[in-house]
Amino acid sequence: MAKINIELSDEQMWSIKRCFRQARFNDPERIASELAQLAVSSWIDWLAGAKRYTSLTEQHADWLEAIYVHLLPDDEAPAVDRVYNSFNVPYGQAQYISRVLSEKALTRWRRRAADALKLAMEAKLADVNVWIERGDTEANAEIIIDRLAYLELRIIVERLFKRNPDDISPPQVRSAANVYSIRIPAICFRRIYDELASLS
Repeated sequence: MAKINIELSDEQMWSIKRCFRQARFNDPERIASELAQLAVSSWIDWLAGAKRYTSLTEQHADWLEAIYVHLLPDDEAPAVDRVYNSFNVPYGQAQYISRVLSEKALTRWRRRAADALKLAMEAKLADVNVWIERGDTEANAEIIIDRLAYLELRIIVERLFKRNPDDISPPQVRSAANVYSIRIPAICFRRIYDELASLS
């Protein structure tokens, strides 16, 4: 195995510190070392013909996925704001790339999303149970979640609908950037939560 030392300018180190203010490691030199390894691996894959990108967007998505996996915190999922602000990707492209990476549904991101959804629903569960007990099954419970948690919610709703269309009503959804406001009738809320809990 070959070992190679490289030197980075102060300007390059400043760029790394700016892009990785929140990272898996607190040591900028370690971040630089990991980033250099990713860069060299990417070039070698290209030279060897192991990877051929059909567009710059595909290439950027692959690079950003590697950054998420190797350099960013384990519990951080792809987000438009991070891709746009930290890595200077044009906003439209940042939206597309963060969506592509999210929908690839790597295990750690789906688990985090399911946990976030469950936590948000548990905060409303006591109220929902009271409404159901007094027969107010159409009262709406509102939760605020991110895009990944919303994708998990959508999967569960679709599963319940396929099982029995009469058991579920589509939630009311409003969104802004990566934030989703979801209003769900109490009886449907309970069914969704029970399904989510059964998967834990």
